[in-house]
Amino acid sequence: MIIALDFETAGLDPSQHAPVSLAVAAMDGESVLGSRHWIFADQSQNEKSHLRRDYNVGALRVSGVTWKQIQEGTPPLVVLQELRTWALEMGADINTPIVSHNAVFDQGFLSDLLFRCGGFDYTLKRFVHCRCPLAGPWVCTQRLASFLDASGGLKLSDVAARFGLSQPEPHNALDDAILAGRIYALLSGKADANRGAA
Repeated sequence: MIIALDFETAGLDPSQHAPVSLAVAAMDGESVLGSRHWIFADQSQNEKSHLRRDYNVGALRVSGVTWKQIQEGTPPLVVLQELRTWALEMGADINTPIVSHNAVFDQGFLSDLLFRCGGFDYTLKRFVHCRCPLAGPWVCTQRLASFLDASGGLKLSDVAARFGLSQPEPHNALDDAILAGRIYALLSGKADANRGAA
């Protein structure tokens, strides 16, 4: 089993821009065992300026998420709590790979969320990050695809097309997470075949 993950964001810099949505899918090969999708509540309002995150209008438009949906969204700390519960229900552990098509990008936004949802621990007498709900090793399908063949482009839609897969709705977090999981299953098979032929 793997956990496929995708963030849609309101910009490219996790230290400045807000995550808009997060989707995860537990997968066995190309089959989806269970999934969750969250839209984050507004993160532009915070009494501490270093915790505020902004929204680039162009990036927000690309995500397809409306401002009304954001106003009715889930607070980041609640998302992390629900993600932890869901991962446990799915049977994820420290050996369950987390698969993303651009893992560095998604890890950056997850790390920033963990920082912003952290707090001061009076027992340890120091600030501590929120505990990460996903503990397994990260795998980047974009990077895997680049090792195998970078000639056809490395965007999610380009890599998917190589395997005859289509992107149902670009920049939909859940669709993109599941697509990354399916690509991983196919890339893993191709990688195994290449190793066997060597």
